[in-house]
Amino acid sequence: ASVSDVLPLLQTAEALLNAKQPAQALVALDQALEAHGEDWRLWHLKSAAHRALGDLTSAVATAEEGIARYGPQPHLVD
Repeated sequence: ASVSDVLPLLQTAEALLNAKQPAQALVALDQALEAHGEDWRLWHLKSAAHRALGDLTSAVATAEEGIARYGPQPHLVD
C-alpha cells in the first residue's frame, strides 16, 4: 500500500473526530488499519478517538501499541 492510499482514510478519520463522532472514527480507523496498519498516524488517530470517547485505558493501550511498532512518533507520545 502506498502513502497516497492511506491519505483519504486519515482525512476521513480526522473529519469524523473534528465532527465529534469518535465512535464512527473508530469504525473507519479499524477498517483502515486492516489495510494500512503500517501507518503510525492511524494508531495516533485511533488513540485520539478512544480518548474522545473517554476510554483512556484503550487510548493508552493503542498509543503504546503504535509506539511499540514504530518508535516514539511525536503524536503517539502525546
